[in-house]
Amino acid sequence: MTREEAIEFGKRILLIAATDDDKTVIEFTKMAIQALENIGHLKDRPCSVCEFNKENGCCKWTCVFTDRLFGGMNE
Repeated sequence: MTREEAIEFGKRILLIAATDDDKTVIEFTKMAIQALENIGHLKDRPCSVCEFNKENGCCKWTCVFTDRLFGGMNE
C-alpha cells in the first residue's frame, strides 16, 4: 500500500466512523491522515541530519512538522 492509498483508506474509515459517531476513531483517523500527509513533505534526509535543523527546529523555512513537534514552544 502506498502512502496515497493509505490516506484514501483513512478517509474512508473516517466516513464510516462519522456515521457511527465514534469520536475516538474519528480523532485517531484524522491524526493518522495528517501524519501521512506530513510525511509526504520529507525528501532525502530526515530533519535530524539537516544543516538547517538547529536547537529550536528548522531555521530555513516554516516546517510543517514544527507545530506538531514543539507545539509552538520554539517561537
